[in-house]
This record gives sequence, structure tokens and C-alpha cells, in this order.
Amino acid sequence: MWMAGLLGAMALAAPAPAPGPGSEVASGTIYHATLAGDRLLWVETQWERGYEVIHSRRGGHRAVLRRLSHRDPEAPQLITDFAASHGLVVYERADEEDDVGGFFTARREVVVMAGGRTRRLRLCRSRYIDGNPPFEVEAGGRRVALGGRSCRRRGGITVLELSQGGQILRRRHFRVRPYANTFRLAGRFLAIETDRELQVRDVRTGRRVLRVRRARTYFEEWGLARDGTLSLVVDQRGGSRIHFASPGAGRPRPAGPLVRYVTAPASSVDGAATFRTVSPPRTPAARRLVEVVTIDRRGRTRVQARYRGEGTNDAVAALDRRCVVFVRDDARLYAAPLRGAAASPACPG
Repeated sequence: MWMAGLLGAMALAAPAPAPGPGSEVASGTIYHATLAGDRLLWVETQWERGYEVIHSRRGGHRAVLRRLSHRDPEAPQLITDFAASHGLVVYERADEEDDVGGFFTARREVVVMAGGRTRRLRLCRSRYIDGNPPFEVEAGGRRVALGGRSCRRRGGITVLELSQGGQILRRRHFRVRPYANTFRLAGRFLAIETDRELQVRDVRTGRRVLRVRRARTYFEEWGLARDGTLSLVVDQRGGSRIHFASPGAGRPRPAGPLVRYVTAPASSVDGAATFRTVSPPRTPAARRLVEVVTIDRRGRTRVQARYRGEGTNDAVAALDRRCVVFVRDDARLYAAPLRGAAASPACPG
């Protein structure tokens, strides 16, 4: 019998079909995947051919949006971040070179695809110490957020509002001290994580609408919904618990059962948190299972997908409570309709 940390603590209100492993969407080597409106998008790396390919799927129709060569000497070589929203796709490519004294030089290119056009938003070089280049991109609505500790805006995040053709209409820069560990953009809200706190800003006004201090609420992972609500994976004795914090609602409030062995970041969509759990460490390898779980603000918990594996890949995304997308240990892309939800053209099965 599988000793699941989550299911052992849950009592189902009514019998329901057991969740399956989801439907395979794409094989190959998948590093980035996201849901945008009624489309499912992902990046496949074809190492032997020297390409990275951006795919799109809606219903039964699948298309290649762009094929990028690793061998182009005029462009950075690897997609390091990828995001999409209704009507636009944005990706970042970067490469690195060894430098003197343990520093690296990164060439960074940010490209947006919108309205059938492709535009370069940024091309620059920067220096950093060790690890991956500290860059990120996020997309929400017709806005794009660019971050990184270099390219003249040290430690800050720039939010661009774009036209349907990808032209920049407005920009707002947010200074972050000492620097942002990571950030997320959803609708008109931008969430910024630093070592000390997690704050949510209204990108239209620049005003801070929510702050969660690590000293009071120690969270491991988090997600941001379009209404500015945060979903937090908070450490507690014996496991973790999902907490929700909304602008103007005071301190984060717990929801749902105690969860053990959370292995993937929380993804917050329309008031629910989606994440992954795995079997306890001592479970025999042949019996280890991974569960993709959703908990909403009322504490209602559903296992959306279950499959055998280690849970080493952490790509999880959700869409309007209709679909969950995840990359399994073998780097293949899977999707599953959220149980009890309306069908989505982006979600097979």
C-alpha cells in the first residue's frame, strides 16, 4: 500500500474515478511549457539537429511558431525563459562565456511574438558571478515583465505594455533592493520576491497592495492569481500547508490539509493553487508515485493526475481551473483536464 502523505490525510466527500496519468501532448526534450487563453505552448530542444522549436496546440491543431538554431553566430544560443499570455509569446535567449576572475559574460536577447510579428525588445551583454544568468521574463495580458541584475537596470523589473503588434506603448520600472530573487506577472499585478519578503504591486499605479514578510510567514514556493491573490506553500510541523493572501485581507490564511513532500512550485490560477507531491523518501522506487494536486481557497482538494515517477521535473502550469500541464521525469509533456471543470481547447483528453 502506498503511504501517500497527502491522500492519507484526506477524506473524499464522494466516490470519484481515480485520477490517471494525463494525456501525452509531446515527446522529445521539453524544458518550458505554459497555457495562454485556449492555447498550449511549449519549447522542445532538438539537440541532435541544433534547434529549439516553439510549438502551439489548440484542440487537435498543432503548429510550429518558430524554429531557432543553436548555430546562428549572430544570436544567443539557448532559450533560458519562456512565457505567453492572450495574444503574445515572449522568450529570452542567452549564452555565456568564461571571463577573468570567475565572472561570466552573458549575451541576452528578449523577443516578443504578437499579431503575426516578431520584435526584439532587448539585446545586451552583462557580467555576473557563477550560476545561470539572473534573467527572467513574464507575460500577463498584453504586458511583459523583464528582470535581471544587469543591462543597466541593476536589480529592478521593467513592465512593458504592448500593442497588438508588439510595439511598446508604456513602460514602468520597479526598483528592488537589494534585488529580486524571482517575480511573476498576472493581469495588472506584479509579485516580487526578495530574501526578506514577497510583495504585490499594481503595475498601473505602481502602488504596493500586499506584503508577506518571511519573518512572520516562512513560505517555500508561491503563485500569483490575476486578482492579486498569492498562494503560498508554508512550512509547518510534519509538512506544508497552502495559505492564501489577498490584497486588503490581512495575514495569509491556511486552506486544505497538511501536505507532505511538495516538489514543485505552486501555480496560482483563478483562486486555486496547483503543485506536485511525491511518495515518502523510503518508498521503494517501483512504487513511488507523483500527484498533481489542486487546492482552492475554500480548502477543497483534488488530485488531478497521478503517475509513477520521482517528480524531479518541476514544470507545472494551470489554466482557469480547466487544465493542468506538467512535464514528467522523462521530459515529455502531459496535460489533464481539471476534474469537474468545463472542457478547454488547450487540453487534450
